[in-house]
Amino acid sequence: MGFMSNLLACIWVTKEERQFNAQVRKDGLEIALNRCIDEINKKIPSKELAIKFVLQELDFAEKEEILPPDFILNSGFHKLEYQNASDRFKESEIELLQIQTISDNFLRNIKNQKEIIESLTTIIEETMYQWEIGKYSPARAEKEKIVEETPQPKIEKKEQEDKNIIIEEIEEPKPIQYDSNRVNHLMEEYSDIIGDIITGTPNPKEESRIEEFKEHISLATIEGHSDHAVVLSCFYEHKEPYNRQLPIQVSDMNEVSLNFFRSILKGFAKQGFSEPFLIYMKDNREEIYQLTQ
Repeated sequence: MGFMSNLLACIWVTKEERQFNAQVRKDGLEIALNRCIDEINKKIPSKELAIKFVLQELDFAEKEEILPPDFILNSGFHKLEYQNASDRFKESEIELLQIQTISDNFLRNIKNQKEIIESLTTIIEETMYQWEIGKYSPARAEKEKIVEETPQPKIEKKEQEDKNIIIEEIEEPKPIQYDSNRVNHLMEEYSDIIGDIITGTPNPKEESRIEEFKEHISLATIEGHSDHAVVLSCFYEHKEPYNRQLPIQVSDMNEVSLNFFRSILKGFAKQGFSEPFLIYMKDNREEIYQLTQ
């Protein structure tokens, strides 16, 4: 009886110790992670470099299938922005290497795969939050707030002839056809031909799909709820009646659109751009020059 009691006591203590040690390790990892994030953000001198760091991390995470696809999809950055980002930004290579070294050294010391994923997710999430980029961009947040708010019905008061009463006429708000989510899905669906539109490369086999996508983007830009559509509309010639309003000037774009624009300019610099965009560049020469600096 004494032997069994001692044995059970040992098993119980061991279980408690395991739980205690696991909690200590979890708390210690959280403290170390916060310290790592602080070190990373101290090494980032500007919002531009923070964007480059996050884009490269998203690019690497997608290629290696490290992070959940939903996290990358909902980061606030489109695939065209982070795709091949690991091979871009040569002008900031040294600064980015210093930042990535801090992150890599930290993650290398974690053996548990689930904890690695959670830690990398937190690093990217906190960097976006602290620098107000991606899904935390003030311009994006303000636009989403406007979209989410229920519009107040417009009420017109009209006196009827022969009757001294007031009739309230409610104008129903028009439904949003092209919000940012729908445009992102369209960009995924037509991702194989977007490069042809940007560079102006003829693609007879996909001509009908190219025209379909242009029509979607023109309508989305006029509707005004997609920051990505605004940029893509600059790379092709618009048909009537869209040509009276599009494309919009660079000076009228918000921060989210400008970041996306900058990514395209750098990503397709070697491939060249379409003829309509070259004309657009002349009309927006000064603003586009500032974007590429």
